Amino acid sequence: MNIRVSVSGYGAVTPYGVGVKSSFSGLLQGRDVYRTATGLDLADDYFSQKKIAEIPDALIDEHNLSWDLHPHADATKLTLMALEEALAQAKLSTDRLSQRRVGVAITTLESHVLEALAVMMQDYTSAIDAALMNLVDPEYCLQEIRNLTGAAGAGMVLSNACASGNHAIAAGVDLIRSGEVDLAIVGGGCKIFQSAVVGFHQFQGISPDTCRPFSGNRSGTMLGDGAGILILESRDYARDRGFDPMIDIAGYGTSCDAYDMMAPHPEGLGMKLAMQRALEMADLKPDAIQYINAHGTATFQNDRLETMSIRRVFGHHADQLMVSSTKSLLGHSLYAASALEAVWCCCALEHGQIPPTMNYETADQECDLNYVVNQSRIADVSCCMNNSFGFGGSNSSVIFCKVD
Repeated sequence: MNIRVSVSGYGAVTPYGVGVKSSFSGLLQGRDVYRTATGLDLADDYFSQKKIAEIPDALIDEHNLSWDLHPHADATKLTLMALEEALAQAKLSTDRLSQRRVGVAITTLESHVLEALAVMMQDYTSAIDAALMNLVDPEYCLQEIRNLTGAAGAGMVLSNACASGNHAIAAGVDLIRSGEVDLAIVGGGCKIFQSAVVGFHQFQGISPDTCRPFSGNRSGTMLGDGAGILILESRDYARDRGFDPMIDIAGYGTSCDAYDMMAPHPEGLGMKLAMQRALEMADLKPDAIQYINAHGTATFQNDRLETMSIRRVFGHHADQLMVSSTKSLLGHSLYAASALEAVWCCCALEHGQIPPTMNYETADQECDLNYVVNQSRIADVSCCMNNSFGFGGSNSSVIFCKVD
């Protein structure tokens, strides 16, 4: 049975503000939001970069939720803030959901696992705050979403590094196409945490100045807070409840390099395979795609290999593609990144505007695509692709198209 899966709503929280409108506007304007991190201990003698694309605590605190969370559950709160907007856009309220036909695929993880473990290691006999222990559970955010929505269909937490958000979207599509659910809540949120900053500095993946995807003088990525949530429905289910979706998920592709924990395959084989599989599932030829939201981390190897893989998949049409990396402005939000970038794909389709690749300065002969450099572009886009390639060789591509 060929069930068409549509996006009926999406929400976002970024350093630009709460909501898709303010966030996408900030992207189109190319506004810089990198600032010295306030909630992290970045010792002067070790960290070469102390800036992240940070969502201020005040922005989170002033947003009143209708339910209680642990005071340190920042990533979950960002996720639920994005979910509120997505449900509103889809014209859904929790009391209108057919809860047993609603699934959830989420990527949000709280950073307090290390905090709880540190307490336990200091004193095995001391009592630990039960609420803090709840944050250690990878299902914490999933359970809070269930508490809010009553979603009693299949639920899962996905951990595929940087590609997690796209994998969550793929899982939601599969749940709907299998007939197990009619509606799926997918995506995730991330509040940058200490160990992530330490890890990226350890393998020299952080730029000492700023994020310059595809630029010849790129020197690494930047990290950033953010959350993106999408509401997926079978198109028939949406229309039966009187909602007319504008965007379909045409297809997705996933792969694993099976090569190295940190480095991508030197020939970009997994990247290529994910894009090819997405096109095959969507039954689209390469020239049907007009825009790619690139993984674009501004690391030397990733940008070069992503460019090479795009050229191999799209052939001569690669020269006609618009490709941009929104990480140039919002940084890398880790396991939430591709969910947030999926939101920007939906915005590009809905509004006919392409966010830029900012901070581009010098050409690189091995990165020779149209990167929409330093200025947004007006363009009528009917289909676009969202690429995300994570540590461990986890690759994913999702294709979004306007409803025909």
